[in-house]
Amino acid sequence: MSDTPKELDWVNVRASCSLLSMFRLLEVAVVADVEAAQSLPGGNPDRLKFQSHSGTSFSVTRVLDHSVPIGDAVVFSCEKDAIHVQWREYSSTTPMFTATVTLDNDGNCKFRVGDQSLEQWQVRRMALEKLLFG
Repeated sequence: MSDTPKELDWVNVRASCSLLSMFRLLEVAVVADVEAAQSLPGGNPDRLKFQSHSGTSFSVTRVLDHSVPIGDAVVFSCEKDAIHVQWREYSSTTPMFTATVTLDNDGNCKFRVGDQSLEQWQVRRMALEKLLFG
């Protein structure tokens, strides 16, 4: 049995599947990921710092103590056409991946990275796994 609806008001569903709305949902979920990582057994609640910048970007930085960043960070930025995720290490920045949004064949709003249609948690794992567990 398929999850594909027989009929869908795809125009309105796709209109609500905007890059900015998905970026906002991603930001809220990243905050939850940081809090979950900080509460792991043996975890240091001060090891990670979430920062929101200007409403169109945010970052998660690894810190030595309450205020001293060691340079490793993941930066998410919402541009006109895509969400860009970058790895920042001291003064250099390396692109990790770019995500857009799409309506999949089952009528669900998803992230698209390359040729893959991904759930939000998959995008967060791609972005944060190295910082949280590497």
